[in-house]
Amino acid sequence: MAATTTQKIRDYLGGLVGVEDVTIDLHKDDAKQRVIDDGVTENDPDFERMQRFMSAHNLTLAGLYQEVAAESVEDTSRTNVVNPRTEGRTSFLEKYEERLTKKFGLGERIGVDV
Repeated sequence: MAATTTQKIRDYLGGLVGVEDVTIDLHKDDAKQRVIDDGVTENDPDFERMQRFMSAHNLTLAGLYQEVAAESVEDTSRTNVVNPRTEGRTSFLEKYEERLTKKFGLGERIGVDV
């Protein structure tokens, strides 16, 4: 599978209005290298999706996209903007790590022989 595109990242994150393509491309390129460094080849069927997850994570940490967490209990709902800078984690990183673990197993991810 080929690498993701700038438009796919825009679509995935709802447009990214006001963010220039060149900025998205920088984060997309960094994400591509991260996925390769983690052992996923560009012809892997999950490569595009994993690059998109990591691109979204990078854009969120850079403050160019805001994750929103919504919670509702019975007739009460609450919406919060998530601040990933406090922990360096986003839901996109969690999705990426989930996919990586399914692909290689936990032992490979933490460098432990199982």
